[in-house]
Amino acid sequence: MSKAFALPSNLTVVQGTTLDVLDGGSYVVEMWATWCPPCVRMIPHLSKLSKEYTNVKFIGVSNEPVARITPFLTKMGENMCYNVASGDLSDYNSEYDVSGIPHAFIINGGKVVFSGHPAEPDFEAKLKEVNVPRVAKLDWAGMSREDAMALPVSTIKEQAKLLGVSVAGCLEKSEFVDAIFAATKRA
Repeated sequence: MSKAFALPSNLTVVQGTTLDVLDGGSYVVEMWATWCPPCVRMIPHLSKLSKEYTNVKFIGVSNEPVARITPFLTKMGENMCYNVASGDLSDYNSEYDVSGIPHAFIINGGKVVFSGHPAEPDFEAKLKEVNVPRVAKLDWAGMSREDAMALPVSTIKEQAKLLGVSVAGCLEKSEFVDAIFAATKRA
């Protein structure tokens, strides 16, 4: 499935913050409506998942006007604790075979990795897969060898990947650190 995905630029944020799905993170984008009973039944479940899968950002998008969504959010209270926007996602209907709502997309690294009903078992399985912390590049130029060696091996390997450093043949922690330092012009 792995198609590129971007939210339309004309979304109006009603609750939460704006989201840029192109920043490489993991997202759930759910198409829903206030008048849709199955959508309303899914909201507490999605709120629970948004609290459980903290490395995934959730946004519900309704094509209804802000004036209709706002009182609905007030009524829902903490039962709808994720980002909500008003906007039109109908262009996605044919591209992603959307036949009804609620419909959710899981986006990871700017690509759709799930498209379907948020109650499908595959939905939560895919959430588990993409619920990984986003790792920021560390300042290797300003890091001492001692500090680098104190990092977990998994972090060092992730940093090598982020920096595009080949670690082929590295077996020991010190070899991974040396490879990164060499690639970042350190000795």
